[in-house]
Amino acid sequence: MRATGPVGQKTMSEDFDPRDILLYIGHGSDNAIGENLIKVPFMRAVREAFPSARVSWVHGSGESQFQSILKPLSGDLIDEILPDYTLEDSLGGILGWPALSQRRRFDLVIDTQKRPQKTVRLRRLANTCFISATWNYWFSDRRPPAGFFHSMRLTERLFALVAAAAGRILTPPSHVIGLPDDIVSAAAKLLPDGPTYIGLAPGAGRQDTGKMWPYKEYLAVALAQVAKGRTP
Repeated sequence: MRATGPVGQKTMSEDFDPRDILLYIGHGSDNAIGENLIKVPFMRAVREAFPSARVSWVHGSGESQFQSILKPLSGDLIDEILPDYTLEDSLGGILGWPALSQRRRFDLVIDTQKRPQKTVRLRRLANTCFISATWNYWFSDRRPPAGFFHSMRLTERLFALVAAAAGRILTPPSHVIGLPDDIVSAAAKLLPDGPTYIGLAPGAGRQDTGKMWPYKEYLAVALAQVAKGRTP
């Protein structure tokens, strides 16, 4: 299969089977708890598409949420979390070689963020296939297969990246995230049997983006659940 991005014209086989995959997440708000939680179905899609691959996770700067509070949810989805890896937006940062390029080559690099400065630098990593939705997949070696539609939902945009890497239509992974047994047991001790419980977690990683859902809307959801006989 020929690459579709104007930047890279690589010849890719239909049965592309990467062994070493790098997932780049970005930093700041992209490394917030909610943003990482949303990416769990994406991680599951990567694992289902490439079950034998070693998956490395790069999150930009600071501690990854999957090294702390969300660690129980990562399971076998991540094989390695690489150290802080901040990509500068300056001209010098764009022209410089990424630090990872001195260490290894990746069969597949998936860029989940869309800042062109960072995408340009990531693309310079030694790789066989580079996937990025930046500038409508301009820098990408592959696009999503025919039949994929543009979506504003982050989960679907991330899934499109995996389909582009696989070069085929994939079955969407479940958005249901299972909890470890110890967490289920702890919840059972705190919550008596009988009611159907609904958990709500109001919050926003960044309040300056305009994406913070009003608190009153959470209350409306809670009241609607009560009306249906559930316990928020």
